[in-house]
Amino acid sequence: MESTVFIRKSSYEDVAPVISGLIDLSGLSFSGKKVLVKPNMLLGKPPEAGATTHPAIVSSVVDYLVKSGAEVVVGDNPGLSGYGASAIAGKKTGIKDASMGRFSNIGTETRRVKTVSVRPREVLVSKAVLDSDIIVNLPKLKTHSLTVFTGAVKNMFGMIVGADKVRTHAVYPTPEKFAEALVEIFAIRPPELSIMDGILGMEGNGPNAGRPRHAGLIGMSVDAVALDSVFCRIIGIAPEKVPHLRIAATRGLGRMWPEGVRVDGEIPKLKPFRLPMSRMLDSLGDAGATLVQGIFMPLFTGSADLKLIRKKCTKCGVCIKSCPAEALSPDEKKYPLIDKKRCISCYCCHELCTENAWTFTGMRRIMGMFG
Repeated sequence: MESTVFIRKSSYEDVAPVISGLIDLSGLSFSGKKVLVKPNMLLGKPPEAGATTHPAIVSSVVDYLVKSGAEVVVGDNPGLSGYGASAIAGKKTGIKDASMGRFSNIGTETRRVKTVSVRPREVLVSKAVLDSDIIVNLPKLKTHSLTVFTGAVKNMFGMIVGADKVRTHAVYPTPEKFAEALVEIFAIRPPELSIMDGILGMEGNGPNAGRPRHAGLIGMSVDAVALDSVFCRIIGIAPEKVPHLRIAATRGLGRMWPEGVRVDGEIPKLKPFRLPMSRMLDSLGDAGATLVQGIFMPLFTGSADLKLIRKKCTKCGVCIKSCPAEALSPDEKKYPLIDKKRCISCYCCHELCTENAWTFTGMRRIMGMFG
């Protein structure tokens, strides 16, 4: 049986009827069901930054579900650490106000869930995720410095609470290994419905420090893998080059475009999104990447990829607290300092910095200028 991905053109001003029409096409019944609406709430960035799910999408989905008789909760476990981080991110992104009083800090009640191969063998998951009858997943269309692309599958990593996110990065430091862990976590509780916010996305050094990119699209599917693969195609990324999508499809968690995937709507011809500087080698193909790595390998390894822009740094300590490898520590002026021997190049510091104070350097930066 094939998976259908619905693609519609839209703007945030006119998105409500588009959302209603798409959810109608899902065939799902929401009356009397516990429904978790799971947006991308990575950081407390305003909607115009293109880093988080737009509040117009959230309010349209919540309005539809409430009118359908659902018991709705809106929540995410954002990358920010510390008590109250969810409420802070919800307020700054506009998602809390858009939730019609249904916003919740879903990280306060948790359960330990056993995993097959992810270490630790148990992960801490939001109770709201496990107790929901239906999950409506609201990913944002963005590139990603570690995973190449972040969409519906990656967005479900937000079911994990607190330090278990950090531990997963530490135990699985390479992109391929982290992709395997990401897929297993996704398999704990796959969403019944995913709606992609592709109206304003992000290219370049996503998921936080990239450049907003208008695409004007909304996508929907009951198959998260299929939805991601189609949007990869739209923004110029070969889906099979995204490790977590390839692994998820191989494990039967969804279908990957084009085999077994039908698109309802027009696939627009967009100028390809710029890749993150950390992944620019991918754009060269296997032969080109091998050649460049052979010549310039020292410029592509370890913490030489990253540099702190001190004038942007507020010394908040988020990157230090969130570093999976404990490779960051404050220097004598309380600026974060990288221990090059411990750095695993997971780019969590780059991803979670609210001020975009971490930047790529060396050959990756040079290549990024031409991407």
